[in-house]
Amino acid sequence: MAQWLTSAPLDLAIVAAKAVLMYATALIGLRFGERRILAQWRTIDFVAAASIGTIVGRTALADTQTYMVGAVALASTIAVHRFVALGRFNPVFRRMVDHRLRLLVIAGQIRRGELRRCGLTEDDLYSELVAAAITPSPTFGMCFSNHPAGCL
Repeated sequence: MAQWLTSAPLDLAIVAAKAVLMYATALIGLRFGERRILAQWRTIDFVAAASIGTIVGRTALADTQTYMVGAVALASTIAVHRFVALGRFNPVFRRMVDHRLRLLVIAGQIRRGELRRCGLTEDDLYSELVAAAITPSPTFGMCFSNHPAGCL
């Protein structure tokens, strides 16, 4: 069989382990990172997408990496992403991988401390309000949160 198509089982196990470790490292790093870089994705989605893009690119272009190595790394990344996504139903696990929701406006009052914790400015808040066709008023009682989907 062609050398570029297969790899030894131990090599595949090492690749799977490295993919899981890199995923976990990126997840932990991004969990403590600034929220704004993630746009509308959750951290786990961003890590999975970046990992998949890297694995596909490296496997396709590197002379030293076989198809099986790339396939195992990709399958490992997808499997750990699914495991983490399911783990988010557990409240303790969810606190480790997701930012908690924050109320940015209560009864018409902007909570500037919460805006700062989320890495948002008042202009960011007003832009979201305008995009959602919401007009703030003194009786405005919306609960805007730093939800990953950017929803009001």
